[in-house]
Amino acid sequence: MGDKDKLYYKESAKHPFGTTMGEEIFQTGLLPSDTDFGIFNTYGNLVGFDLAQCINGFVYHTKYDELDVIPQGALQNTGDNILNLVRALSNAPELYDTEAFTSGHAIFFDFLGLFFISYSSSNGEYLNYGVAGAAIILIFVSLWRIAAVSNVSQEDVRQWAILVLVIQVIAFVLGLALPIVVAYALDLYGKSLSYYSSPLLVVGLFVCPSLVGLSLPSTIYYTLYRNSKVSFAHYIQLALHGHAVVLAVLGVALTYYGLRSAYVITWTLIFYVIPLAINLLTTLHDRGYAWTTILKLFQIFPFLYNSYLFYTFVVVLTPMMGRYGMATNPDLIVSALTALGTILSMGFLILLVNMFRRPSIVFVILLAVSALSIFAATSTDIGFPYRPKTNVERINYLQVRRVFYEYDGTVSWEDSGYAFNFQDRRGPTPLEESGMPLEGLVSLESDCTERMMCGVPLYDQHWVKSRLNTMWLPREQPIETPAMPTLKLLSKTVQADGITVRFVFEVTGPDHTSLFIQPFEDVTISNWSFLQSYLQTTSTYPPPFHIYFSYGIDSSPLNFFIDIMILDERVESASPKNVKKQEKDSKIPWYMASGFLLIWLLLFFAVVMPLFYRLPADLTIEDISKGGFIAERAQANLYDFANIGTKVVGSDGNENKTVKFLLKELALIEDQLLDDYFDIEIDVQIASGSYIKWELVNMYQAVQNIVVKLTPKNCTSENYLLVNSHFDSQPTSPSAGDAGHMVVTILEVLRVIATTKQTFEHPIIFLINGSEENSLQASHGFISQHKWAPFCKVVINLDAAGSGGREILFQTGPNNPWLVDYYKQNAKHPFSTTMAEEIFQTGLIPSDTDFGIFRTYGNLIGLDIGQCFNGYVYHTRYDRVDVIPRASLQNTGDNVLALVRAFSNATELHDTTANPSGNTIFFDVLGLYFISYSESNGIIFNYAVAGTTIVLIFVSLLRTASSSNVSAGHVVGWFILIIVLQVIALLLGLGLPVVVAYLFDMYGLSLTYYSTPALLIGLYVCPTLIGFSLPSFVFLKLQRDEKISFAKQLQLVLHGHATILAILGIGLTLYGLRTTYVVTWTLLFYVIPLAINLLTTLHDRGFAWTAVLKVVQVIPFLYNSYLFYTFIVVLTPMMGRFGLSTNPDLIVSALTALGTIFSLGFLVLLVHMSRRSSLIFLGLLAVTALTVYIASSTQIGFPYRPKTNVQRVPYLQVRRVFYEYDGTVSKDESGYLFNFQDRRGAAPLKGTKVNLTGLVSMASDCEKHMLCGVPLYDHRWVESRENGMWLPREQPVETPSVPVLEMLSKTVLPNNKTVRFEFNLTCPDHTSLFIQPYEDVTVSNWSFLLSYTVQYTPPYHIYFSYGIDNAPLNFFMELTKSDGDFDVPLFQLGISAQYMHTEGDDLSRKFAASFPSYAAIVQWPAIYQRYIY
Repeated sequence: MGDKDKLYYKESAKHPFGTTMGEEIFQTGLLPSDTDFGIFNTYGNLVGFDLAQCINGFVYHTKYDELDVIPQGALQNTGDNILNLVRALSNAPELYDTEAFTSGHAIFFDFLGLFFISYSSSNGEYLNYGVAGAAIILIFVSLWRIAAVSNVSQEDVRQWAILVLVIQVIAFVLGLALPIVVAYALDLYGKSLSYYSSPLLVVGLFVCPSLVGLSLPSTIYYTLYRNSKVSFAHYIQLALHGHAVVLAVLGVALTYYGLRSAYVITWTLIFYVIPLAINLLTTLHDRGYAWTTILKLFQIFPFLYNSYLFYTFVVVLTPMMGRYGMATNPDLIVSALTALGTILSMGFLILLVNMFRRPSIVFVILLAVSALSIFAATSTDIGFPYRPKTNVERINYLQVRRVFYEYDGTVSWEDSGYAFNFQDRRGPTPLEESGMPLEGLVSLESDCTERMMCGVPLYDQHWVKSRLNTMWLPREQPIETPAMPTLKLLSKTVQADGITVRFVFEVTGPDHTSLFIQPFEDVTISNWSFLQSYLQTTSTYPPPFHIYFSYGIDSSPLNFFIDIMILDERVESASPKNVKKQEKDSKIPWYMASGFLLIWLLLFFAVVMPLFYRLPADLTIEDISKGGFIAERAQANLYDFANIGTKVVGSDGNENKTVKFLLKELALIEDQLLDDYFDIEIDVQIASGSYIKWELVNMYQAVQNIVVKLTPKNCTSENYLLVNSHFDSQPTSPSAGDAGHMVVTILEVLRVIATTKQTFEHPIIFLINGSEENSLQASHGFISQHKWAPFCKVVINLDAAGSGGREILFQTGPNNPWLVDYYKQNAKHPFSTTMAEEIFQTGLIPSDTDFGIFRTYGNLIGLDIGQCFNGYVYHTRYDRVDVIPRASLQNTGDNVLALVRAFSNATELHDTTANPSGNTIFFDVLGLYFISYSESNGIIFNYAVAGTTIVLIFVSLLRTASSSNVSAGHVVGWFILIIVLQVIALLLGLGLPVVVAYLFDMYGLSLTYYSTPALLIGLYVCPTLIGFSLPSFVFLKLQRDEKISFAKQLQLVLHGHATILAILGIGLTLYGLRTTYVVTWTLLFYVIPLAINLLTTLHDRGFAWTAVLKVVQVIPFLYNSYLFYTFIVVLTPMMGRFGLSTNPDLIVSALTALGTIFSLGFLVLLVHMSRRSSLIFLGLLAVTALTVYIASSTQIGFPYRPKTNVQRVPYLQVRRVFYEYDGTVSKDESGYLFNFQDRRGAAPLKGTKVNLTGLVSMASDCEKHMLCGVPLYDHRWVESRENGMWLPREQPVETPSVPVLEMLSKTVLPNNKTVRFEFNLTCPDHTSLFIQPYEDVTVSNWSFLLSYTVQYTPPYHIYFSYGIDNAPLNFFMELTKSDGDFDVPLFQLGISAQYMHTEGDDLSRKFAASFPSYAAIVQWPAIYQRYIY
C-alpha cells in the first residue's frame, strides 16, 4: 500500500486498527498464512488494502469456526469500515491513474483504536534520525549538568556514563534473553505452549523474567558501587540515559536497515526526550528525584501504546503457534515478542525501582511470580495447552495407501497407514498421554531420505515443507479409496536430436492431486507442459518438482508431456551428497585462504610495527618560544653525560665528574631562572644508612644525591612532587640509556619549567640520585633522611631497561586510580598496559627500580616509567648516545613535562589518602589513545561480556537448530563435543610451541631468535596456528552430520573458542588478574559481529556471517598483536640475562603462543572455509621445518652479534685465601669466576680464541664452603652461585690492594655466655661480608640491622659500598654460646672485595682480549678472604 492508501484508510475507517509492524511481520513470511492480495498485486499489479479478522484464531480452519463465536459488534465494526472505504475509494480521483500516485511506503498505526496516525517512510526516517539525535544531544547536556552540579570532571561523568551504557546493553540483552531461556527450558522438557489456553501465564513466564533481566544489572551496579561525588538520583538518571542511548542506536540501525517498524522505538524515545527537555529547561533535573515526576507522567503514553501493540501481536500470534509445526519452538517467538513489548512498555519505568530503599524486594516478588507461573505451567492442568472447542489441538492426518511401481511395471512395495502432520510443537505427545493407541507411530524421516517426497501423498505446500516431521502409523487392513487415480503413458518418442525423449501422459484422478517429478542423476528435463519458468529455476527450486493440480466443475483428465534429455554428465540434485558438494564449491580455494593469513601478516607489518616504533618530531633550539621540551638541548647534555664514561659508585667518574657536570648544568638553569616566578634550591646530599632487601643488608656510606627544589613564588603548599632518576652506572657502561636519557630529560624539564611563565601550585623536587645500580641505595638515603623527603607525596620515577624508543608506564599507585587518570589526560604519547604492571610485580623481570624504595620507606604513590626498547645494550659498553634517536628524547620529554606540570597542580596532593582507592585497568591502543577504568568496573565488564557471549552463543545455537530443521538438543550435543575439541586445540596451540622450545633447549639451541626475531614466526607462531586449528580441521573432515551445513558447523567451532575465552575470563577475574581485560576485549569484538549477524539474516546465509566477523576482528588483531609484540620486544633482550637455570625459550614461546591465539584465534579457524585447507597446514609445517633448519643449522640461528646483540659474560678475576682459626693459610688460589647470564652458558665461547680449558662448575665448592668460598659480588651473584663456573689459573691474580681486617677487641660480656668482637675493615668501595656462625653459636647483637638476623638464617650477607668517603668500616658482633666456651672457633667471616675501577693485571687483560667480538665482558679483580674466629 502506498501513502495515499493509508490516507484514505485514515480518513474513512470508522474503527481504525492497523500497524506497519503487522505489515512487515506478515511480509517476512513469519505467519503460516497467505491471502489473495499477493496474487492481485503480483499478477494484476493492483494496489489496495488487505484486511482480515485476527481475533480468536483458535477456531480458524476448524469445525468450531461457527456463527456463535462472532458477536454482532464484530460484523458492525467490519461493515462500518468497509462501507466507508468502498464509498471513499469509489469516488477517488486517484483511480484514473494509480501509478501517478505511487510514492513509497508509509508508516501507520492506530492508537488504542481511538485515532490513526500515518506519514511517509521518508518522513519517518527523518523523524527517527532526528529523535535519536535529539536524545543523544540532550543526554550529553544532561551529563554536563550532572558534572557541574556534582563538582566532578566531565571526563569522570563520561566514564561513568559509558560504564552505565555497557551495563544497559547487558540489561537489554538479559531482558530479551531470560524469557527466551525460560522458553527454551520449557520446550526442552516438552512443556511448550503452556500459555496457549491461559494467556495470563505469559506474565509470569516471560514478562517477569524480562523485567528482572532489564533492571537487575543496574541494581547490582548501584548496590556494589558507590561514589559520594554523584548523587544516587543522578546515577539512576544515568541508567535511564543508558537505556535511551541503546534505544537510539537500535532505532538508527533499524532505520538504516530499512525497517519501518523502527517507529515504535522512535515514539518510545520521544516520550523520554520530552520530559528530559522539560527537566533540563527547569531546575527539576538537578533536584534529587524531582525529575521523575515529569518522566512518569509522560511514560503513560508509551506504556499504553506499546502494551496495546504487543498485546495485539500476542493475541494474534498465540493461536498461530498451534499450527506452526513440530520443527519450530513457538515459545521462542512469543517470549521474544513479549520481552520486546515489556522492554518498550516499561523499560524506563522498571529502572525507577532503584529509587526504593530495598529494590531487592521487587525482584523477589517478580521471581516469585515467575516461579509460581512455571509451577502452574509445568505441574498443573492450567499449563495444558488445549481445551475442547475453544483451544483445540490441530491434528491433520491422511488415510494413506501407497503403491510403488518399478520400471518394469511390477509392484515393489504396497502398504497402508495414517500419515500425521502434527501442527504444533507438542506433536503426538498429548495424544499418547491421553491413552490413545498410537503404538507403531514412527517418523518418516528415513523414508524421506530414501524416497522421493517421503513416498507419501503429501497434500499441499504446507505438508511438503514439513514432510520431515511427518509421522506414520501403519495399519494391516488396506485403505479403501473411492477410486484409484490412473496414469497412462500415451507415447514415448525419441526427438530428432537423438538425446531427448518425449513422454506424453494422461492422469485421471480426484479434484486435488499432486504430481512429484524427480529426474534421475544422468538426465534432465528440457521441456514440459507446465510453466517453463519453474523448470528454469532449478537453483531456487531443485527437483523433485511439485505440480499441485485441482479442478472445480470440469473433471477432464490432465494431459501433459515431459521432454527428458540424457546427459553425459550427472545432474546435480539437492541430495545430501550434492548439498555437501555445493558447500565444497562455495568454499574458497586454498591459496586464497593462505592469502587471507598473509593479509593479516601484512597488516601487522604495515600498521602495528610503524605505530609501535613511531616517535614524535623532535624540537630544536629554534622552537624554544613554544615552551615545550627541546630534544636538541637534551641531546647535547646527553653527549656530555655519556662522554664522562662509566659511573660506578665510588669511582671518580661518578663521585666527582658526574656531580660536577650536573652542578654545572643546574647553575646554568639557575642563571636562566625567572626570579619573579620561582625560587630554586640546589642541595648535594651525602647519605649513609642501611636497609634490608634481597635477603641481605644493604649498607651504604657517603653516596651522593643531587636534589633540586623548584618552588613557585609565595607558595604555601607543603605537598611536594618528586621526580627521580639516577646518574650512576654499571661497570663498562657509559649509561647513555640507563639512565642518562632520563637524567637529561629531568634537566630539560627543569629548564623549561624554570624559564616559562607558567606557574604551578606544589613545589617540585628533582632528585638525580648517585647510587641506584648499587641496590637502590641513594633513593633510600633520600627518602629516609633528606629534609624535603617528608613533604613528598607523589613520585614520578624514571629509569631504563633499554635505550631509544618509547618509554613505558609499567607501575602505578598503588591503589590510587587518579594517578592513571592524570597520565591518561596529560601524557602526549601514551604507552602502557596493566599487563606490564602485573608481569613486573611477579618478579619475572630481572630488574628493580627506586619506585619500590619510595613506596616501601616513604609511603609514596606515583608512576614508574622506563625505557624498554633495545634492551640488548642495557648495562653494556654499547649503551651509547648513537643508539638513542633524538625523537626518543622528545617522546620522553613531552610526556614527563606534561605529567610534571599536571601533578604539580593536582589538588589531590593536598591529601593523597582522601582520594578514591583501588586498582586500575589501563592500556594504550597502538599508542594513539589511552583507555582506563577502575578494577571494580573491570570486574563487572568482564562478567558482562562473558555472560553476553554465552547468551548470544545460546541464541545462535537455537537459530542454527531452527534453520537446520533439527532439535536444539542435537545442536547442543555437537557443540559440547566442539567445546572439548577447542579445549584440546587451546592446549595444543600453547603446547606445540612450548615443545619446540623444550626440544631446542634440550639440544643446546636456545635463544636462536635472539638476534633474528623473525624466526619466532616459524618456531612458535606457525606451530600455534597448526595446534590451534588442527582439532577442528580433523573434526570437520571426519564428522558426518548431513543436517547442519558446513558454514554452521564452522560457526559452532568459533563459538567453542569464544565459550572457552568466556570461561577463562571469568576464572581469571575470580583469581583477581586485571590482565583479564585482554580476554574481555578480545571477546567483545566477537560478540559485536555475532550480535550483528543475529540481528540480520547474515547468521543463516552460508558463510555471509564471516564478512562482518573479519571486518570487526581487525581491531583485536591490531591491539593484541601490538600488545604481545611489545612484550616480545621488551622480554627478548632480557632472556640474555635470565641465567643458566631458566629456559628462556619456554617464556618466549608461551608468550608468542598466547599472542597468536588472542590475535588470530578466531581468524585462523576460518581457513577451514578453503577447499583444501590441508595444504595450508602443510604450508605452515613447511615454514616451521625451514625455520627449525635455519635456527639449528645456520649462522642465522646463532644468538649473538657484535655490538647489537651481545652475549653477556660477567666474570671476576679472583684470588681467594682461606685463613684457619690459628691464622694459617689453608688455601690460596686464583682463577676466573664466571656468572654466565643466559641459558647457553659457556658453550658459544668454545671453539673461539678464549681458552676455557679446565672450566668447572662451582657446585662442589658451594657444598663445602660458605657461599661457595668466592667473592660473590651482589645479590644476583649470590642467587645464581650454584651455576657459577671456575676457571683456575696458575699465576696469582693481582689486586690493586688487599682488604685489611683488624680485630680490635674480643671481650666476654658479664653474663659469661656472650662474647663481643670489634673489627675495623679497610676495603674497596664494593665489599660484602659473609658471616656464618657455627651450629651452637647465635648472633645476639651487632652493628648492622638486628632485625635481619630474625628474618633470615645464616650465612648472613652484608653488602657494603661507599661513595665519596672511603673511611674504614667499623663494626662489632656479639655472639652467644650456651656453654660459654669462647676459646674454640665461633664463626666464619668472609670478605668479598671488588676492585671495579681497574681492568686487572696483564694476564687478565690478555685473557679479556681473547673473547670474541660478540661477547660483552664485564670483569674486574676481586679477592675473597675467609677468616675463622
